[in-house]
Amino acid sequence: MSPTQKRSYRAIIAANCFIRVGDTLSDPKTILTWLLSALGAPVFAVSLLVPIRESGSMLPQIFLASFIQKFRTRKPIYVAGLAAQFLAITSIGIAALTLPPLTAGYVAMLALAVFASARAFCSITSKDILGRAIPKGSRGKLSGTAAMLSGIVATILAIALLSSRDQQDTSILAGIIITAGCMWLLSSIAYYFVHEPAEEPATSKHTQSIKKRLTLVKHDPLFRNFILTRTLLLGSSLASPIFVVMAHSTQTHTGFISSAHTLIAFIVAGSLATALSSSFWGNFSDKASHLSLFRGGMLAALIGSTSIIIYYFLPELASLPYTWPVMFFLFNIGYMGVRLGRTTWVVDAAEGDKRTDYVAASNTIIAVLILLLGGIAAPLQIYSPAYAMALYTLCCFSGAFIALKIKIN
Repeated sequence: MSPTQKRSYRAIIAANCFIRVGDTLSDPKTILTWLLSALGAPVFAVSLLVPIRESGSMLPQIFLASFIQKFRTRKPIYVAGLAAQFLAITSIGIAALTLPPLTAGYVAMLALAVFASARAFCSITSKDILGRAIPKGSRGKLSGTAAMLSGIVATILAIALLSSRDQQDTSILAGIIITAGCMWLLSSIAYYFVHEPAEEPATSKHTQSIKKRLTLVKHDPLFRNFILTRTLLLGSSLASPIFVVMAHSTQTHTGFISSAHTLIAFIVAGSLATALSSSFWGNFSDKASHLSLFRGGMLAALIGSTSIIIYYFLPELASLPYTWPVMFFLFNIGYMGVRLGRTTWVVDAAEGDKRTDYVAASNTIIAVLILLLGGIAAPLQIYSPAYAMALYTLCCFSGAFIALKIKIN
């Protein structure tokens, strides 16, 4: 890499670290839920946090791609998106400190909608910037290094929370949220040092319509297999909360799961998995991103299968306090292989505006499929969390083998 590329490399690592630490400190499944619950916000407001944040950031992307392709550089759009995320997250913390619970709940939902919209812009443009600023062969290593460093920081912060006696204090939680928001501000500052080579903006002649982006699945076999692989390997992401449910159903009598310490133990496990495995998966993805998807998916499927066996046939092991955080840790090692393999693949598989089309189309399609797959799995959990885990495990097995078909020549 040239000196300019090396400077951009370091800047992107720093920026990504700040973002991932911010994500950990404002996770809607943990911190935000605790905050609004402690405030006494309405249950419906708490239940909508995850869908708003996750699907809201992916669904709009196919509609945004044509607008983004009109710009020679994507860095200004990305930095503006970071600034909007900073304002959105910090406003939640400020609202928690200053507003009544019901109003704070509404503000949180509105702020998360703004956050998700801004994240949609950043999701598309970040892949373009990475592809332009960093040469092929170093992109997976960059993502892995950033994930590793952020995982270390998140682990330290989670352990600090675990040792604190004030996790339920709303002022403490609000302060954590405000701190999380500042991570996006620091990320925007780090991005000042990224050099993005400019390209000619797409003209209307070359800009794909929404319909044509969606039909990429039909006419582009490589992209179609990637969508199928990514859809099935959603099991490596969607299965994560089931470990918490399994812990709850097997350890209720111990009182262990009732405390905030249990959820923080899961945060520590997830952060450690990120810190310890990301560098390996990042380097491996640069060599063969499709094999990273294969091996990560197979590991997730193996741990998923093992968890079902423990849940049904090994009750003594299932009732131990840290069995499920340990399983969650091992499962997330597999998930990191899927995540970094997927990110590296979509950046390496195409160049220029075709990459933008790939990212926008795949994320929008996947957002819809997340809702569909989650809708299928949800009724299964009524009978047993193991049924939903079995579905996701089967998806991971299938997706891992299909990943072998998306080798980039």
